[in-house]
Amino acid sequence: MRRLLILVLIGAASLSAQSITVAPSTLVATGSAEHPIVEPHLAVDPMHPDRLLAAAFVSANRGLKFPEGQDNQICAAFLSLDSGASWTRHDFNVSWCADPWVAMTPDGQTLVTMVGKHAALEQQGSSGLVAFHSIDNGRTWDSLPIGLGRSHDHPTMAVDLSAGPHRGWIYLSSHLWAEGRRYGVYIARSRNGGKSFDDPVYVIPNNLHNLAEMPVVLTDGMLFESFVDATYTPDSGGTHAREVLFDRRRAWVTRSSDGGFTFSAPFFVTDACGPPPGYRLSALAADVSRGPYDGRLYFACRAAGGGPIVVTHSRDRGETWSPVTRMQATARDTIVNPIPGLAVNDQGTVLVAWMGPSGNSDDHCGTNLYASVSTDGGTTFSSRVLVASCARGGDYFGITAVPGGSFRLLWPETRDGVQQLRTAALDVTP
Repeated sequence: MRRLLILVLIGAASLSAQSITVAPSTLVATGSAEHPIVEPHLAVDPMHPDRLLAAAFVSANRGLKFPEGQDNQICAAFLSLDSGASWTRHDFNVSWCADPWVAMTPDGQTLVTMVGKHAALEQQGSSGLVAFHSIDNGRTWDSLPIGLGRSHDHPTMAVDLSAGPHRGWIYLSSHLWAEGRRYGVYIARSRNGGKSFDDPVYVIPNNLHNLAEMPVVLTDGMLFESFVDATYTPDSGGTHAREVLFDRRRAWVTRSSDGGFTFSAPFFVTDACGPPPGYRLSALAADVSRGPYDGRLYFACRAAGGGPIVVTHSRDRGETWSPVTRMQATARDTIVNPIPGLAVNDQGTVLVAWMGPSGNSDDHCGTNLYASVSTDGGTTFSSRVLVASCARGGDYFGITAVPGGSFRLLWPETRDGVQQLRTAALDVTP
């Protein structure tokens, strides 16, 4: 089957036309009408780009009222050793499972984290942070998981791929709901590929309710963590305190140059993020290409007021940020919340992908997967390209750069009423 070649003209006249080649998608896994597979994350072995590992959760029966059925909501890993052509599945013995994330280190170790309940970690309850370690790229898994405490939400990870002393370290961030710690950002560090973790660091930047987003690491080993402030608590006059939403959610980054032991004061990114009418997770990515844009940071979120995905970049390690660039939108962006993803390949090309409205009110699915690229450090972006139709499910999808200059996406897609997990490679040609 021939690849679909889509020519995309870059929006600046001084730039030459770009072409995005979207390969035919391949099937990773099939769910069912009652138990869809959603919220996938994807990682590539940094030393062996043909090795891919994904994780997703198999949802509880949609027909049941929460919390019914949560004991049957599990997470699974999917391993490919042939660049995504075929996949094997491993189910983790975790119930109430959600928010899976994957990290792969240069020495072949793999870590999958999730929020859920495990019999060996009863003290963590149903919202514990559970981590499974593999020494062989996900072929086999350690018999017992690592427990990182209770009351977690949206844990994410980044791996140090620099040539410095922290190469291979895994950094994990999470939003911690525990009373007394709800204002800070939880950051934990593994110095042995995910076999164990040091005591966590709590970054408390202000007296607001902050939501941890995601970490990235530059080529010199500098660690960045993004977060947004969601609510503030006004003086209640002695009555029960209540949290109030900001009209816009301000995004920030904090950075560490010593392996996550200490962190800087926060740097403001943008206040362009929603709500209203709702907020979606943001995305953070870094250029580690060692090219002309090496060290540049990119941040994407859903615009406030029901707008499209917007992207901003920093050329000075997060201290200042560009005005936001709005991705191509449809009139239905005000009623369908788009979900962003970001990746930067080893040639410095930025890929922005998002699940967004189809633009057709008669479309029974209503949500597609789109992509756009920038080859000039985020100054301009191409027109959007359709990657997949009827792509939806969860708060994020899989997106990664593959060594050699390509990208790979992983998403849930509905076909004939059944949710499938599908993947495709994307190539960008100058």
